[in-house]
Amino acid sequence: SDWSSDVCSSDLMFQRSTLDVNSWNMAGNLEYTEPLGEFGQLLLNYRASYQQEASDKLTYDFFEPAQGYTQLNEPLSNAFSNDYVTQQTGAGYNFSKGRDLNFNARLNAQWAELNNDKTFPQPARIDQTFFNLLPSAMLRYNLDKQRSVRLFYRSSTQLPSVDQLQDVVNNANPLQLRVGNPNLKQTFQQNLFLRYQAS
Repeated sequence: SDWSSDVCSSDLMFQRSTLDVNSWNMAGNLEYTEPLGEFGQLLLNYRASYQQEASDKLTYDFFEPAQGYTQLNEPLSNAFSNDYVTQQTGAGYNFSKGRDLNFNARLNAQWAELNNDKTFPQPARIDQTFFNLLPSAMLRYNLDKQRSVRLFYRSSTQLPSVDQLQDVVNNANPLQLRVGNPNLKQTFQQNLFLRYQAS
């Protein structure tokens, strides 16, 4: 009879990686309210923010003559940063009648700019701009002394994280290689929350 055997081979990686991630942000907000009638208010607002993130990944291969991890692996190394500037302005209306009824609605226009800058191994820059309308609303209504209803609606945007944007291969798990995409867009989220309370 014929016997066949499977030869099993394994590839070992002798590498060492360092990852240095830094981020900071600042923001400012201005709001103005003006009474409208006995129960209403006009709301005007402006918000500006700046966020900066940097991620430097260096991968070194084992270098036999030096008996150490001294040989830089350029395809697995990357220096990447992004700047994210947002400006948002909007208006809203607030109606409040005692403790039984409170309602407000807002609409904000948001302009954002994302600048991705790769400096190593090959310099590259990708700039993107975004424009979004962000509505929000809130209703609180007391049906009586024991029952109340609250309704919240909110929309927002979120920037991808720096590791999602950085286009360098992560081979920490060789069976599941991962690489970022500097062309990623903002995410747009909408949340709706309803609560009925009885006591």
